Amino acid sequence: MKILVDVMGADKPENIIIGALEAEIPASYTVVLYGDKDLIENTARSVKAKVKYEIVATDEVISNNESPTLEFRTKKNSSMRRAFEDLNKVDAAGLVSAGSTGAVLTGGTLMTGRINGIMRPTLCPVLPTLDGSCCLVADAGANVDAKPEWLVQFALMASIYYTAVYGKENPRVALLNIGAEEHKGNNLTHAVYPLLLEAGINFIGNVEAREAFSGYCDIVIADGFDGNVLVKSTEGAVAMVLKLLKNAISESFSAKMGALLMKGAFKKLKKSMDINNYGGAPLLGVKKAIVKTHGASKPGSVTESVKEIVSMFESGVIKTIDGVINGQQNG
Repeated sequence: MKILVDVMGADKPENIIIGALEAEIPASYTVVLYGDKDLIENTARSVKAKVKYEIVATDEVISNNESPTLEFRTKKNSSMRRAFEDLNKVDAAGLVSAGSTGAVLTGGTLMTGRINGIMRPTLCPVLPTLDGSCCLVADAGANVDAKPEWLVQFALMASIYYTAVYGKENPRVALLNIGAEEHKGNNLTHAVYPLLLEAGINFIGNVEAREAFSGYCDIVIADGFDGNVLVKSTEGAVAMVLKLLKNAISESFSAKMGALLMKGAFKKLKKSMDINNYGGAPLLGVKKAIVKTHGASKPGSVTESVKEIVSMFESGVIKTIDGVINGQQNG
């Protein structure tokens, strides 16, 4: 079974190569790296690979500067395009890419294809919570404008994924809103609230952005615009806090001494807040396991993304989503 990895779309392709090769996964899997052959071979020599791997040489790269749909269609020998083509041809568990989000959505929707009955796929990044667990945000950029029925499917798919990958039955689902009260919100949240109550999930009501990662819920449901703003604001706030803390420690000798005594606590804090420890965002609603990791991902994030593909494949997330969605329609 193969796991396909698009190397060239990242800010630092070397990180993608290293992370993929360092993933501790069952021996039955082979990692296939798509990209510049010389770069991959040279980087691989510096790594003690923990996986079997193959290389597919490509000579084009899909950038973030032009139309992602146009680039995906025209750059037929790009690492991403070739990986998506093989996803439908070879015996593949799934695909990991750190490339253009728009191009990944194009490939997932047009080439891999949506599961029958799915109105729109959803991109679901995972972020740490105050209680030491994690929270899934669905959607976080795949659908900037959304309909109530789409959000209901996002909630169903995210619940299935959370249970399958994290082992928690009946994960708590909350709707992102400007207040906890049921009457708060805009036309979209007003319309989707009663639908979520009847969706057969563990819907616990609205959640404000400031409480989204407090441990109050396991899944946050939103349209792609609000979800993306929530995720990126959180990432920015975390980076700012860590930077301010580092600056404050460096300002005086006593602060440095105190930091030395608290080194273990600070290390634990940094690890818990580092998004690279949580892998990428699964694209739910398509026929194969696809994980979109950050363009600036460090090797650790890529390693987790590869392991995420294994978890999705072995837990049968795609088949379960298919069964639930089509079972509901048939019912």
